[in-house]
Amino acid sequence: MRRSRRKTLAVVVFSVLLAGSAALNVVLGRQKVTLVERNRLLVERLTQARPGLVVPEYPVETLAGERITPGRATSRERQLLFFFDGVTVVGVGLDSAHLVQRYRDEHDLRFPITTLEDLRYAALFRATRVPLTVVIGEPGQVLYGRTGELSSEAAVDSVLAALRSPPSADGADSVLRRREPPPASSSGMLNDTT
Repeated sequence: MRRSRRKTLAVVVFSVLLAGSAALNVVLGRQKVTLVERNRLLVERLTQARPGLVVPEYPVETLAGERITPGRATSRERQLLFFFDGVTVVGVGLDSAHLVQRYRDEHDLRFPITTLEDLRYAALFRATRVPLTVVIGEPGQVLYGRTGELSSEAAVDSVLAALRSPPSADGADSVLRRREPPPASSSGMLNDTT
């Protein structure tokens, strides 16, 4: 009879442990899903240009010798930064001068371009993937940011709306929150380009 009781007790203990293990797996699985989503949101926040982000002013010289300051916009103007294949339209190419000039010539680009080989500055603009389009208002606040090609009418309209947005009465620009469909495709990371 003792063996029978021990066997029954062992089965009960094993069943309780098994049920506890299953419950713990369910709890841990739910926590993992929550943590994965929080991590995704944190990575997105740290790596994406988003409305409200304030970027630094960074004076540079264009390939033509002109001095410009990406990140500085006045109450009457907007800046459009377009990061693509290692080049920024408003003066910041993310490769050597030789590669930037070659890219500019191959694509017949007709806007001021400079080089910025120190990618720490690109990270301040959240330029971790290309192409990247950023509209900056006063005082260096991102009004619009989008990674990917501007291939849809909604994407182009969002850029134009950000460029045309009036400054607020207190001197700081209002942040645009209009959303358009995500880009169909995006190029690789900056360090993947040469």
